[in-house]
Amino acid sequence: SGEKKYYIETVEGDKYLLRLAELAQYNRTKKEFEILKDIKEINFTHPLLFGTCFNETLVFTLYTWVEGNDLEQVLPGLEEDDQYKQGYQWAVYNVLNRQY
Repeated sequence: SGEKKYYIETVEGDKYLLRLAELAQYNRTKKEFEILKDIKEINFTHPLLFGTCFNETLVFTLYTWVEGNDLEQVLPGLEEDDQYKQGYQWAVYNVLNRQY
């Protein structure tokens, strides 16, 4: 996706995921950020901040850190049926938990 991901841990032990993308990805990144705000699942990363940085040349998103494996790494190893089920469950969960 052309973005860079960074693990951040504060001296207090708080853990975060910082994602940086090119400014051209602003709309896509904002839309993803807004969708993830609607997910209320306990063991899921929660979006905290969205904006631009470095003189508005990059878009950043800051999320809570959740221990585990990156879905992009795990998903290709699943059977096609399981990939579909995971995607379907995420989509249904997201639609049902939207607040209009």
